[in-house]
Amino acid sequence: VLEDNKDILLHCHIAAADRNIPGTSQYEKDFIDTLKKIGYDGVISVECDQPDFLADAEKIVKFLRDAIA
Repeated sequence: VLEDNKDILLHCHIAAADRNIPGTSQYEKDFIDTLKKIGYDGVISVECDQPDFLADAEKIVKFLRDAIA
């Protein structure tokens, strides 16, 4: 779906398939890899359950930085 709509994709949300923080399943890694493949350079918002915001935010930022690099 991402590849078919790359020309109109402006914004996306990311979370693990079970609404957990990104980086806890293969799904998010595949999602980011596809965004990189289609040359996406827009906004990625994190939308997930975050029981411990400060600890989870640190993990999320690390995952996104590592995945996008």
